[in-house]
Amino acid sequence: MKKWSTLLILLALALFYFWRYRVTPGMSANEISVITDAAHPINELFSGPLLVNFYAAWCGECLAEMDALEAASKKAPFQIICVTDDNHDRIAAIKQRFSITFPLLKLEKSIKDYGIHSIPTTFLFNGDGELVESWIGGQPWNDDAFLNKLSSELSK
Repeated sequence: MKKWSTLLILLALALFYFWRYRVTPGMSANEISVITDAAHPINELFSGPLLVNFYAAWCGECLAEMDALEAASKKAPFQIICVTDDNHDRIAAIKQRFSITFPLLKLEKSIKDYGIHSIPTTFLFNGDGELVESWIGGQPWNDDAFLNKLSSELSK
C-alpha cells in the first residue's frame, strides 16, 4: 500500500511539473506589454497578424532560432517580434549579433509573470489580437511549408 501511495504522489508531481512548465498559457495580444517610451500593449504598437516569440539571451535554443526568425521575417504573412525581460544592453547585443531587422522589445514584466515557464515560447495572433497557435521550443520558422501552414491557420 505504501508503494502505491508513493507512486501516486510521484505521478501527481510529474503531471504538475509537466502542466506548469510545458503548457503555453492562453492569452491575447493586448495582454503582452512592452516598454518603448512607456509601457504599451503590443497590439497598440503593431497591427495585423503577429508572431510573438518570448526568448532570453541565456537560452541556447532561443538563440539558435534567431537566424530562422530573421529569414522568416522577410517572407512571413505576419509581423514577427521577439520579447524578453533581459536588459536593454543584452537586447542590443542580440540584435547586433544576429543582424536582426525585426523588433526585439523589453517586456514590462518578467516572462514568468505572463505564465511562461519554458522558452522559447511563441504565440501567433490574428489581426484581431486573438490567439491562433502557440508553441514551446524552437520551430522551423524559415521553412516555406511551415509558413504556408501558418498562413492557412490565419485565414480560418
